[in-house]
Amino acid sequence: MAHAWKACWVHALAGSNPASSASWTSTNAGQPPQGLARRLRSGSAEEGLTVTDHEAVRAFYAEPGAMTSPGEHAALVDALPADLNQLVSIVHGLGSTTSWLPTSTVSTCRTIAERRFTSGPYAEMLDELTGDGHGLAEARPPDQRLACRCRNFALLLLGPLRAKGIPARARYGFATYFNPGHYEDHVVCEFWNPSEERWQLVDAQLDVVWCERLGIGFDVLDVPRDQFLGSESPSRISMASGSLRAISSGISQP
Repeated sequence: MAHAWKACWVHALAGSNPASSASWTSTNAGQPPQGLARRLRSGSAEEGLTVTDHEAVRAFYAEPGAMTSPGEHAALVDALPADLNQLVSIVHGLGSTTSWLPTSTVSTCRTIAERRFTSGPYAEMLDELTGDGHGLAEARPPDQRLACRCRNFALLLLGPLRAKGIPARARYGFATYFNPGHYEDHVVCEFWNPSEERWQLVDAQLDVVWCERLGIGFDVLDVPRDQFLGSESPSRISMASGSLRAISSGISQP
């Protein structure tokens, strides 16, 4: 399915303005075109940008960067499946948090809690994951998984998507589904769906256990926009903070 996204996206890109788009991606080595970096840093929505700018944004997010490059593990990442469902399932088998583990024993939670949560790039996470002899597509027992927070789960999905040429980015915002009455600060993955011509949110942290215990009723591969508020909707976040009990930092337990 991901190959179809890539083919559709590349075809649309080449069909509209092949000269400018192709020259940008080939001559700038992953660097955004002039003026785009400022707009990307500002977190502003794409409203008001020209069609060419839209394409440049997607081209920028389709290339591995400093945080998403697999480094020396490129061959292992290339060998991962291109299907989104399969990739998210693989992510679930690579990382764990101390919250609501599938086997939530005290010893298992302590084992995960004592590990260092890496704040480094994707390549650094791959160093740890490949150092124990396991393959990337091999699910590990919870106490042998990488200690992860939400940004780690997002990065574990962003890396393979960008490696396959699919525009994808991390989105920082507030989730409504962890604790009723609160917006929890959270990080998810967002990729460009060319068949529907929209950015689509994916929460790679939510496995079957999380979904069951939280009562998730939506598709975690297509998180509704009213369930995750990003920087593109500051007015909604401001209104929500006034109507709910609090905007929490981190995932609070019910």
